Amino acid sequence: MQRVKDFLQRCKDEWNYPEVEPVLARIDLFEDSWNEDACRICGGKCCKQGGCPFSPRDFLEISFLKLRDEIAKGYISIAYFPKGEKYCNPFKTGVFFLRMRNKGAPIVDIYDESHGECILLTETGCPFSFENRPFGGKALLPRMHAEPDGEGYMFFCRQEYSTKDICFEWLPFKRILHELALYFADGTQVVPEK
Repeated sequence: MQRVKDFLQRCKDEWNYPEVEPVLARIDLFEDSWNEDACRICGGKCCKQGGCPFSPRDFLEISFLKLRDEIAKGYISIAYFPKGEKYCNPFKTGVFFLRMRNKGAPIVDIYDESHGECILLTETGCPFSFENRPFGGKALLPRMHAEPDGEGYMFFCRQEYSTKDICFEWLPFKRILHELALYFADGTQVVPEK
C-alpha cells in the first residue's frame, strides 16, 4: 500500500490534467451482437480473467462525491494505464479509469497486481443484465462454436472497448479519479470485500 501512496503523491506534483472533451465509443455497435446464451453457458470465462472496464457513460454524474459513493459499495477498482504506445495509451500522461474489482484486489489497483476473477462473477456468469453491465461488459462479444466432436462448445470472446477507447473516455476525468485514488489509498476507508 505504501508503494501506491508514494506513486500517487509523486503524481500530484508531476502530472498535468489536460483539458479535453470525452470521446465516447459507440454502444450501438455491440447491442445487436450480444449473445446472452453463449455468455450464460460459458459461465464467465472472460470474467475469470478480470473485471471489465466502466465507461464514464455508466454513471449518471461524474463527480468526486458520486463516484466515491459508488466505489465505496465495494465492487469497483480505480485502475491505471501508464503513458505510451506500449500500453496502447496515446497520451503523454497516465490515465486512471474505473473497472469491476477483482477478487482480492485493492480498491486502488493501479499496478494491476491481482489478475483474479471479477468480484461479482456467479456460477452462470455476470449477474447483470445487458443494460446494467459496465460498458466494457457490453462491448465484450461472446462467440460460441460447437466442439468438433459435437460434445460441448468452445468460446472465443472479443473485447471491443479498447485500451485506447478507455483512455480517450477517461482522460477528461483524470483529476477526479486521481483525487479518489488518494482518498481510498490512505487505508482509512473501509470498503467491503464482496
